[in-house]
Amino acid sequence: MSRKPSTFDIYRHPAVSRVSAYALLCDGAMVGRVIVAFPNDGAGIVRASVSAFSGSLSTFDRMNGSAGGYGYDKRSTAVWDALNRAGVPNLPDFGGRGEGTMIEAFKTLGYRLESVL
Repeated sequence: MSRKPSTFDIYRHPAVSRVSAYALLCDGAMVGRVIVAFPNDGAGIVRASVSAFSGSLSTFDRMNGSAGGYGYDKRSTAVWDALNRAGVPNLPDFGGRGEGTMIEAFKTLGYRLESVL
C-alpha cells in the first residue's frame, strides 16, 4: 500500500515560523546553538538563547537576552544582549545591525554561525 504524499509544510507551522535557529561551529564541528524566538504579533519582545559546548563561549552558562521596540533588527539585538548580559569580553557591538553583521561578529569570537531554521 502506498502512502499519499504529505502536503504539510513544517516551515509554515506557527511555532516554527516564529523561530530562527543557528548551529555554532568551531573547526567544522557543531559546538553550540543560537535560538531566537519571535512574538506572535511581530511587535513584542524577541528572545534569544545562546549555548556553547566548546570554544571561547563555553565558559559561560546558557546566555539569554531579549529585545523590544521598533525600528531596528531585534534578532541581532537579542543575541547581542544574551552575550553582553553573560559578560562576554571583547564583544563586538552588532546589536541592531542585522543578521550579516551578527554572523561576522561570531567569526571574531572564533565561531561560524550557520542558519539551520
